[in-house]
Amino acid sequence: MDGIDVRPADAADHAALLAIHHAYGWDTPALEDEEWAIRVSGSIVGGASLVTIEPGLVYLLALIIAEPFRGSGLGRQTLEVLLGSREARWWTECRDSRVAFYERNEFSRSDRLPESLSIYLAEPGVLPTGRRHNFLTRTSELGE
Repeated sequence: MDGIDVRPADAADHAALLAIHHAYGWDTPALEDEEWAIRVSGSIVGGASLVTIEPGLVYLLALIIAEPFRGSGLGRQTLEVLLGSREARWWTECRDSRVAFYERNEFSRSDRLPESLSIYLAEPGVLPTGRRHNFLTRTSELGE
């Protein structure tokens, strides 16, 4: 897919990112400290929310791609950009239907969460309720 741009969001991107979160059922009252905008031909079509839990430990809170762009490789390309942005142990949580996507991108399942991540995830409203939690992890190197 041509015309793809994945970069940290700026203040002007926040309204569009919140709209995408809400359109796909994420009850997100505010954006995280680190938001990334995913653009195709200049239009925001998705976003990623990251939380640095501690140096070298990043939690991918959300990766959302608008429906018309799903299955196009945009999610994989976005992960490549995110993972290449820093050396870290990455963690995410996803619904059953998304596990295969992360496994194809070299994440592996694990229930052995670092203590600092467990503390963050225990905060009210961080984890979705009413479904099983699938935790996946991967290590990245700078410039990967």
